[in-house]
Amino acid sequence: LTSYHFALSADGQYLAISLPQENLALVVEREGGLLTHALRTGDWPAQLAFTPDSRQLVVLNGGEQGGGLSILDMQATIDMAPYLAEAGELFCRPEEPTQ
Repeated sequence: LTSYHFALSADGQYLAISLPQENLALVVEREGGLLTHALRTGDWPAQLAFTPDSRQLVVLNGGEQGGGLSILDMQATIDMAPYLAEAGELFCRPEEPTQ
């Protein structure tokens, strides 16, 4: 997977990553490193930005068919099971501390 663009939410809780070849934007929770959202975008997601209140992720699409915006409501609960079954987590799960 090749990512071209990153955006950090204003509250520092989320990192968004674009995967232009897959027309996809992924959101990772920074504290745990696990995927929380996957958004199918328009062609070639070119830029990412969180709104100032971190409640939405806005994706500017730049494909040959014309641009457009894709908007992800960060408050929405998304069933990540289908995506995770197909692609898996983006990063390795953190190890549990041993006592």
